[in-house]
Amino acid sequence: MKILIFACSLNPKSKSFELADFTNKYLINKNTDVELIDLRNTPLPFCDGASCYKDEKVWAIQEKIKSANVVLFSFPIYNYEINAAGKNLIDIAGNSFLNKTIGFMAAAGGESSYMSILPTINSIMLQNRAIIIPRFVYTSYKAFDKNGKLSSDEIKTRLKQLADQSIEIAKVTYPIMSKYEDKK
Repeated sequence: MKILIFACSLNPKSKSFELADFTNKYLINKNTDVELIDLRNTPLPFCDGASCYKDEKVWAIQEKIKSANVVLFSFPIYNYEINAAGKNLIDIAGNSFLNKTIGFMAAAGGESSYMSILPTINSIMLQNRAIIIPRFVYTSYKAFDKNGKLSSDEIKTRLKQLADQSIEIAKVTYPIMSKYEDKK
């Protein structure tokens, strides 16, 4: 079982990275094959619908996604939407998400944007026939201490549940979905 986690914020003090990092460490402690990709350290070209697909960094990201059973995203929420770097990643990765099991984590400034991730969920699910983990983790600034570190035991528990569910769901869905990998 291979799990790929994308930390999509470009902010040096990213709270969504804290969610991704906690989940990554939890999965490592469970002896899971997991890789955390921090977009702050992985510059990608902007999706232009043409030349970006010739970039070797895009090919590398697409191959990593294709080789994973589960993809987990951790986004910051800006203006009731995932950030531009996360959206760009989804755009340039395209059909790499085909038939994958996918989960979501999000950090926002307030508590009112908890449904803002739904357009992204719908897009990935419908375009790529992906299995979406029904448990996603949304949190506000209240889950972090004054230094920006994750401090909420409730959110830590929910991140563990997301990680555990992603493994259990992928165990069931991967054998079924992999039959359709080359079809859309």
